[in-house]
Amino acid sequence: MRHGGLVLLDGGIGTELESRGVPMNPQAWCGLAAQEHAAILDEIHSDYIRAGAEIITANTYASSRLMLSNAGMGNRVIDINSEAIKIASMAREKMNRDDVAIAGSLSHMVPMLHGQDEADPAKKPSNALISEALHEQAEIFAKEACDLILLEMMYSPESMTIALDAAVGSGLPVWAGLSARSDSSGNLLSYDKSSEIEFQTIVKICINYGVDAIGIMHTRPDLISSCIQEIRGIWSGLIYCYPDSGYFKMPNWRFEEIISPTEFCELASHWVDAGASAIGGCCGLSPKHIRNLAALKDTHHQSNS
Repeated sequence: MRHGGLVLLDGGIGTELESRGVPMNPQAWCGLAAQEHAAILDEIHSDYIRAGAEIITANTYASSRLMLSNAGMGNRVIDINSEAIKIASMAREKMNRDDVAIAGSLSHMVPMLHGQDEADPAKKPSNALISEALHEQAEIFAKEACDLILLEMMYSPESMTIALDAAVGSGLPVWAGLSARSDSSGNLLSYDKSSEIEFQTIVKICINYGVDAIGIMHTRPDLISSCIQEIRGIWSGLIYCYPDSGYFKMPNWRFEEIISPTEFCELASHWVDAGASAIGGCCGLSPKHIRNLAALKDTHHQSNS
């Protein structure tokens, strides 16, 4: 991964698999795709590298024991995670781009209600099980030589501290991706819809863990600038962002009113002005969106020369 200037991340992985015809598992979303659709996953990583991504994300977001056991695949946790990382590594090698970093995606995703965007209360795991699963997954990332851990969709203070413990304990660099929403008055809150936790609360948790970067992901594009401003007010380190577009109803992404690559790039220029040093896309965004950021990267590079 290059240092200095604007860094480009990839876009959605699970949703890109779905858009290319890969069926999502009703219990584990995209968690099984690495072994069942390796060729398509390889091509997605390659397409993101062609588009200019300097960090690609292994398809491990929904591959913890929490999700795979829910799909009857708890005995394949190591194999499925290792295979996902190897596919990303092979794509990097195929593209002859050893400067591209591979991120292991770690989330506190738990089994969800079918057709909804919320956890299944009947299958809620204990904190002890969440901790065991995330430590296991982080150790796999370290063993498979990921370049960093991308904590994704961090919004629950209780669960994200477990994820942070696991990620930081791996010894790998940790980029913490937070998810936000706004209330009726426009105040920024954690994405957790069951509470009114202020966004700054989860930012401070990350700062206390000494993470290497703090970002905003799986968040509406129109909230990103405000989130950056709040982070910058209490954090002087690297800030990154990768919003989503559309919405989720387990196990499918609804590709409705997806932001255009042109509009995405226009908004991204404001995020850079606000203090973002790395930009990519989350669910619903594709290689076309990342490719459109190339001009922004060139402009940012020239302004810093």
